[in-house]
Amino acid sequence: MQLEGTAEITQDGKSFVLKEKALAIVPGGIPYSVNYPERGSKIILRIPYRVFHERLIGREVRDFGATLLEGGLVPIIISLLTSLTLGEKSRLTDIDQFMLAESFLSMIGSVICFRRKLGSRENEKNHSARLCRILSYIEENFSDHELTPGRIAEANFVSIRHLHGLFQQRGTTVSKWLWNRRLGAGREDLLDASKASMTICEIAYSRGFNDSAHFSRAFKDRFGVSPREFRMKAGRGVLMDG
Repeated sequence: MQLEGTAEITQDGKSFVLKEKALAIVPGGIPYSVNYPERGSKIILRIPYRVFHERLIGREVRDFGATLLEGGLVPIIISLLTSLTLGEKSRLTDIDQFMLAESFLSMIGSVICFRRKLGSRENEKNHSARLCRILSYIEENFSDHELTPGRIAEANFVSIRHLHGLFQQRGTTVSKWLWNRRLGAGREDLLDASKASMTICEIAYSRGFNDSAHFSRAFKDRFGVSPREFRMKAGRGVLMDG
């Protein structure tokens, strides 16, 4: 904690400036550096790993790197920390010091857990926005015969693993989504009277399939009838929705 001045803290590629009325938590097991660009004063409190990991934070929060804490409960935490470490300590009984330490640890844990929950929600929002962008890209390009998960990932600046993870969280796969979109578009074309002159083979190729036989098998698996039978029933007006 900086009482006066500032400190530049760097750990594991992450850097931030610690100013007055803010706290920094820095795990001791990971190399870090602290730079003081100006004269100032500070309080450094060492908390045993066991207390920090098990008692303070709890099992729900995993290890993390250097973290800046400010706002919210932090001013109260700073007041407690000051009471525990500076001149007022001599006027406190052992019981008072113990109770202040308990309050300090409890509030630090609450602040960190709250930040973690906010971070999880923010990650979820970011994932949703990224998935929407990817789905829009697929919608614009699914008829391209050469569209693959690899190309989708590259075009959207994500790794293949991350791409598959986004779809897995929604209970599907990239390939299944792409396949169903192509089949759905083929079905729409078979219903479209303006495309009655197109052969089933032409429709299959226009919707990203390289093999009309493969299209026919996949179509029947998906909709229960072959493309030819589907088109005939559509022409007679005997199709059910679905």
